[in-house]
Amino acid sequence: MSLFGVPTSLEEPAVARKRARKTEDGSCGVAQLNVESPGNRPFLECRYDADILAESEQSEPSQGKGGNDDVPVAQPNDNALSVPAYHGKLKWMVQRERALERRKTDEINHRQLVSLRALQEENALLKARLEASEERSQSLQKHKLEVDDMRLKLKELQGCYSDALKWAYTAETTPREHWIEKGYPEDYADQMANLQQSMRNIIKDLRMGTVGSKCTIDVRFDEENLIGISADHDDVLMPYWKELANAIIHWSDYHSNKNHLEIYIAYIETPNEVLDVLRPAIKQSKVKFAGFVHDGTPKSWKLAEFVEDIIQTNHNLTQVGFTGIILSSEEWKKIFNAIRIRNAVQSSIIRYLGLSFCFDGGINTEVLKDIFASTSAAWDGKAAKGMRVQLLGNGMSSREVSIIAESLSSLAYLNLDENRFGDADAAALAEALSSSTTLRRFSVKGNNEIKSNGRHAFLHAIFDVSSLASCAASNHTCRIDGLEKDISALNCRREASLNKWEKIFAMLVLSSGEGPFINTALLSGIPASLMPVLLGKADFAAK
Repeated sequence: MSLFGVPTSLEEPAVARKRARKTEDGSCGVAQLNVESPGNRPFLECRYDADILAESEQSEPSQGKGGNDDVPVAQPNDNALSVPAYHGKLKWMVQRERALERRKTDEINHRQLVSLRALQEENALLKARLEASEERSQSLQKHKLEVDDMRLKLKELQGCYSDALKWAYTAETTPREHWIEKGYPEDYADQMANLQQSMRNIIKDLRMGTVGSKCTIDVRFDEENLIGISADHDDVLMPYWKELANAIIHWSDYHSNKNHLEIYIAYIETPNEVLDVLRPAIKQSKVKFAGFVHDGTPKSWKLAEFVEDIIQTNHNLTQVGFTGIILSSEEWKKIFNAIRIRNAVQSSIIRYLGLSFCFDGGINTEVLKDIFASTSAAWDGKAAKGMRVQLLGNGMSSREVSIIAESLSSLAYLNLDENRFGDADAAALAEALSSSTTLRRFSVKGNNEIKSNGRHAFLHAIFDVSSLASCAASNHTCRIDGLEKDISALNCRREASLNKWEKIFAMLVLSSGEGPFINTALLSGIPASLMPVLLGKADFAAK
């Protein structure tokens, strides 16, 4: 215990209450202090009388102010607390009670915060479950709509199947008398019956997805007096053309997967009413080839407009072919211009153009320029982009050679079979071929005027044996077909470098005669530093 009864350390509440009772009567100017245990009262209650405190302060002796020195000074009492000490103790007890209250408040706040967080987590979980439930509900609703839509389509499809197959199985072949009464021979009537049965089979196969990749509408007359003619159009065939168009669309929608159709229409007339039925079907279907063979032209049909339309609108279509189709120069120009525009886009080019027996006595110069203008638009410096062009049996000769020679560099394949080219033409084409690295295949079969000189000109272009340097500078990319003796075995590998080394070693070996295995005389101009490379290539070729 310190002076005036001020505790030197914190005391327990019971001890503090006891000391307060002992000093109750001797306190000076201080009201009664009641301190109860925390179990009885939640906080300290203190009543302080300001007047008593003021009296106590007046009773203290004043210093330095000329006060009365005779006033007795209160003596310290060990059992009583002075006012400052009492205030300090009171302050300590108040702070302690406040700390307890803050602790209680913090505990309450902490419990409330924990509860709030738990509620928030539970709310987030319930919200997530609700959203998941709503998503499942929406998914189920969407699935239900899809199922309903599929059921509706299935019902329509079943009806379509039923109607189409019923038509295919029950459609009666036009009686033979129908054709005979129109003045056609019996063989013609038989072939038209075969055509109708063939179209029914094709329609069934398209509907069932068993057609394969080719769809050929073909009328072939076996009798000698009917060979090369086209079957005339007749109104009794219109239901067949309509069912065929619907079946093509059906196949593309339900059976195509990654496959594409090739459609050939051969030896039967296709007037405007037939083209109008086929046009929407081919424009929207997965058709990669459309070919027309001896359709009965020239007539006032809009075949050029039909082909122009399908080329520009159906980018699945990458190949078009014409055999025995006779059109005017303006009509051909429409078709070639459509190809040129399509190829200029470079996204989906026309890769094959076939024109066989479409021109009698050669191709007009302007038309030929239009043909190669359409092919050059597809060239981007890679042979894979070059077009394959077939100009078979069009009566071409020296008049067309210069235009063809200028266009070799934009093609991947060129067929000039059964034309009228001779040795001089072969020499001009061979000279152009010497500098071309893009053409992969070149056929001149059936050009009977190309003799030994023309053959030698082509051989010299692809295998010049005058020296090793000349051999290395030859064309190593293009195979040439149709010459006697055959030279198509040269350049048969896809890699030009392999073709080149095969020729070099063939030249070294074959020129050695009865001497060493390799004619070393040809190596006299080869730098010594290149000999290991040469021997390495020889070892590779031997393997």
